[in-house]
Amino acid sequence: MKRILRPKPTSLPSTVRRSRPLRDAAPPPPVADTFSRREPKVHLKALIKPPSSGWLRWSGISSGRENAPTVRHSYAGPDREGSHPVQRGQRNPRLPEPPAKSTGNPWRSRVILAIVLYTFAFSVYSLLRYYSFRTVYFDLGLYTYSMNRILHGAEGLETLLLPSTPGHVGHVSPILIFVYLLYAALPSPPTLLVLQTILLSAAAWPLFRLGELLLERSDHAGIVAFTYLLYPALHGINRFDFHVEAFLPLFGFEALLLLVRAQYRAFVVVSLLLLLTHEFVSIIFLWSGLVLVVYHGWTKKESFRGLVSKRTSWTILLLGAGFLILAEGLNRWLTPSHASVFGWLTITTSDYTGSLSSIYAGILDHWTLKIRFWLLMLAPLLFLPLREWRWALPIVPWVAITSYGSNTLLYDIYSQYATFVLPFLFFSTLWALRRTQPFPFVSMTPRRAVVFMLAAALVAASLLSVLSPANAWDGALASTEAQAYPPSVTALDQSTARLLGLIPANASVLAQEELFPQLSDRREVALDWSGSRSGPPQYIAVDIGRTWYATPVPPIPRPLGAIASDLLANDSYGIAGFSGTAFVYGLGWSGPPALSVRALDLPRSAADLSRNWTFANASWTWSLGTLNLSPVASEIGFGSSLLASPADSVLLTADMHFANASTTTAWSGVVLGLPGSLDFWLLYLEPASGQVRFARFLSGLWNDKEIGMYTASAAAVHLQVLISGESVQVWADGYRVGAAYGVPSPSIQRIGGASFSQNVTFSSLTAEESVADRVPPGGYIPWDGIVAFSVLVPPFILLLVFETQLQAGTHAAWSFLRGHGQRRRG
Repeated sequence: MKRILRPKPTSLPSTVRRSRPLRDAAPPPPVADTFSRREPKVHLKALIKPPSSGWLRWSGISSGRENAPTVRHSYAGPDREGSHPVQRGQRNPRLPEPPAKSTGNPWRSRVILAIVLYTFAFSVYSLLRYYSFRTVYFDLGLYTYSMNRILHGAEGLETLLLPSTPGHVGHVSPILIFVYLLYAALPSPPTLLVLQTILLSAAAWPLFRLGELLLERSDHAGIVAFTYLLYPALHGINRFDFHVEAFLPLFGFEALLLLVRAQYRAFVVVSLLLLLTHEFVSIIFLWSGLVLVVYHGWTKKESFRGLVSKRTSWTILLLGAGFLILAEGLNRWLTPSHASVFGWLTITTSDYTGSLSSIYAGILDHWTLKIRFWLLMLAPLLFLPLREWRWALPIVPWVAITSYGSNTLLYDIYSQYATFVLPFLFFSTLWALRRTQPFPFVSMTPRRAVVFMLAAALVAASLLSVLSPANAWDGALASTEAQAYPPSVTALDQSTARLLGLIPANASVLAQEELFPQLSDRREVALDWSGSRSGPPQYIAVDIGRTWYATPVPPIPRPLGAIASDLLANDSYGIAGFSGTAFVYGLGWSGPPALSVRALDLPRSAADLSRNWTFANASWTWSLGTLNLSPVASEIGFGSSLLASPADSVLLTADMHFANASTTTAWSGVVLGLPGSLDFWLLYLEPASGQVRFARFLSGLWNDKEIGMYTASAAAVHLQVLISGESVQVWADGYRVGAAYGVPSPSIQRIGGASFSQNVTFSSLTAEESVADRVPPGGYIPWDGIVAFSVLVPPFILLLVFETQLQAGTHAAWSFLRGHGQRRRG
């Protein structure tokens, strides 16, 4: 028996010493097996020097992966906590071979179905956000604009791959070369949104395979995969535009799976893909490698937990250090103005006003948000990563970043940065579930633990997922006013999209943040027009009803409303199109707005005047295409005409010549009537003061609102008023005067002219009604989103379903090519 336990190389047959398979040797007599589980394979070298604890028994000899003799054995070593030897009949603590793939495994089909459902649901959700203008410049517009400029030849490919090129993605992400190739085939923002959803959902598959390997149960592994797909932080990543960090969960789980399988060459390849994704991954590798190398040196052990060898630890350390030096070197060489490629971390204490030192102040800055972030990351996993904290050590750099960072996006579950820690949290959770007691103070089996974890994930998803009405982003739990839940494409969104389609592809555009992604394929698009630009933008696209019109977009100090007002006041812009709260201004535009119809014109004849116009407290005359109003007894006089159909968006243009300009109480303007009411609104000019006022007139009750000044001649004014929903914008003599808000939202029914204590002659009085919100024949069909979904999602589903067959075919092809090459060399 002693000879069997410790065989010497000299006592083995010659065929074994030459590392050849034992062909004619008779197998040893069978021994009763005390383990019910499938026995793993161990190379013969492991038998020469068995572990110090446990025992080993022969159960047969078979050939290994490299035609070397291997021995089937039963081994009982340290238990999962590593403190006591496992007794006879207990679970084998060694990592087993991957479970045999069987088409009859129901959990494989269930996980694939869950991945498909997630892909479909969040693809639709992401596309709805895009078509409802909830995606913005940071970062969907930034990625698409960078790729479009490269696609059109305006920039080189290096601007996308190398760091901090002005106007492009400011990260070291060479993985974007593959994204660019896909975008070149399907050049539209929905391509990136659908791709991101596929990447995030696909990560559940290597996680499931990893769970099968570690937990040795497909049902437990499937529940962990379900928990991942229900994870609120994952949904938050999917919500926030497109980011290159979407690759991290897929590559992270795949790298950990290869590490557990001891496929180190493939592990290095996937690690390189991880490092090519984002520069911060190099810090994670550097920290992890440093911890592992110190562990090996301190404990004198050759492997960490029997999984990571000393050689692998040094590989991780050198990969992290090499890519960190490369990223910083490229940044300093190409863009010296950037202090560091990691400047986006914004580790400052700008929001702390206390008297503590900067070290403590950094922790106290937004400390409630930081604690909430980690609670929401750990709670759906029942805090199990803390049980196996050694496997969660790679997240320490991000813990430090969230502790001292001032940018709240760094510790927000609805941003992309949770991807840096997500793979390690789930990996440590799997190791905690391998224990016979996953919780230290609660007696609970692993089976009950995974059931409770799934229940916790369901509760967290119902409260925090962006698909839930109660979510904390735009749902009932949101702390600030946000866009309405759920995202839906309204008639205003559709009309805004039609307006943006008026802008030519070769035009330069000043665009609002929410409108930027839809305009990112234009020749030149910017959020700000300051700096060294050759001239004013050819078009200005704004939507005054959305958030970023009056709110500055960091790091731009001024809001777009102020920037656009300066351009409109100093350059000759006309209204190229309007609908609702969205406007497109064109440089030198002098014609009527596009996508509009003439709703009112000066009376063409006296008969038309008497038939269609209503007057109050005024004498009127019409001659030679002009309309004269002369109030009686210094009362307000106005004449108005009923529009063909009540309109929410109307552009009123008036050329006025008025008398009695020196009278301080005299004024002239235009009148807007509301349907079903005697109320009307007056927009009038006071010649003496030069003020432009907007007032509601009702039974002598005035509520003036000054909206600006005008610079007109004493007796002639070209007045242009844009009434849209709850806003009014005014131009006088070609200069933008200002805008007023809080106007009644009911449709305008009557439009005309008004005067007080003076005579006014209208040589031109017209109204244009926008038809951009009218549904075209056939309705609105988002073809770019449909094409992106149809091209990307079906192949992804087929890849999941036939993954086993594809892997077997690839292995067979590789074996054939390898054997063919060996025969040629022979």
